[in-house]
Amino acid sequence: MSSRTRRTFYSIGDQHDYDSFARTYLEVNEADFVICSFCRRAKRIRKDTSSRLVWTKSKRRHTLGQLGDFTWHRSDDCTLLSDRLKQIMEPYLNGVTIREVSYENTFEIQNQNSGKPLWEVTDLPVASVDIEATGARLIKQCPECGDKTYNFNAEMQLTVDRNSWHEWDLFTLDEFRLFFVTERVLSCIQQANATNYRIRREAVIGDD
Repeated sequence: MSSRTRRTFYSIGDQHDYDSFARTYLEVNEADFVICSFCRRAKRIRKDTSSRLVWTKSKRRHTLGQLGDFTWHRSDDCTLLSDRLKQIMEPYLNGVTIREVSYENTFEIQNQNSGKPLWEVTDLPVASVDIEATGARLIKQCPECGDKTYNFNAEMQLTVDRNSWHEWDLFTLDEFRLFFVTERVLSCIQQANATNYRIRREAVIGDD
């Protein structure tokens, strides 16, 4: 069998430019979660939730900043796409949930994205970290829900378990609920000159 070439994945997220870009968070119903009685970890049990987006407002009730091509929630594994970027990324959106989000066009700073459709990307497929290849070790495991905590740190090269990844262009990791994209998606985003994102971390799958 011929070996498969090394692939690199990129976790992207907001660039913390709060003065320029609008930001939002998810308001959810507690009934959408179950909380472990031992470790208090919350697990989402309803993905089609009653959650709604809440924009950060100015005292004049304007949405702070302008609408970027990406808008990030507090949840690290979902994002909002501008209509322009959603059309460009269309070939890579298989396997994820895309929902149109309604909003009032009250942005403090208007730009080419303001007032146009906004799309939420969520429910990403989930791969796993190859713990041994990454060099991590188990620190603790909850006896009630089984949640595991590892000693991951910024110096470690995250390695994805090849058997857990099924050629997805957008995905997250069970141990790192971050928004990962493949090299070709990152190239697409860069060529589109998309706004309001940064590369937060890389992960790899090595050769067989």
